[in-house]
Amino acid sequence: MKGKRGDAGLSLVMYALFEIAIIAMFLAASFMKVNAAVNDQTYYQRFVARDVAMTVDAMQSAEGDFNILYSYSTPKPSTLDIVLRKTMIEVYDSKQRGNDNKIPISFLFGYGGNVSIEESILEHSDEKRYYGADQEEFFATAFKIRKYHGNVSFVQVEEGGDGVR
Repeated sequence: MKGKRGDAGLSLVMYALFEIAIIAMFLAASFMKVNAAVNDQTYYQRFVARDVAMTVDAMQSAEGDFNILYSYSTPKPSTLDIVLRKTMIEVYDSKQRGNDNKIPISFLFGYGGNVSIEESILEHSDEKRYYGADQEEFFATAFKIRKYHGNVSFVQVEEGGDGVR
């Protein structure tokens, strides 16, 4: 027959195992959440939305007509649809195309009355696959942002055109 000491030891061991299990579950859940955030397309959506909006801001403030060849690359194929609105850039995951409840990542830019924004959409097309000097593959997307006679718009770059392959 066990006394009070034997029962206390078992309770202490069970309590310690329970605490370890709770900590392990918390760490696993935290790791999965961080891993999903790092690998998530949301990072690229935010980056592209902010960067393109700042580029449009710079174009609005500059005088004259010009084209900017805008490109970005990712370690995995991205599926971004980029929409130029009157006051903002919206970036969608093209996998949500046709979904009425899709939520864009958007970034506002300063809209000046002297510049007209031509609303346009760049839908995702297959990205080009490249290999770096270290033979690591990456995927690139390119398009033009054009300012012509005070109108800002997007222009899709065709394969082989303007030095983009």
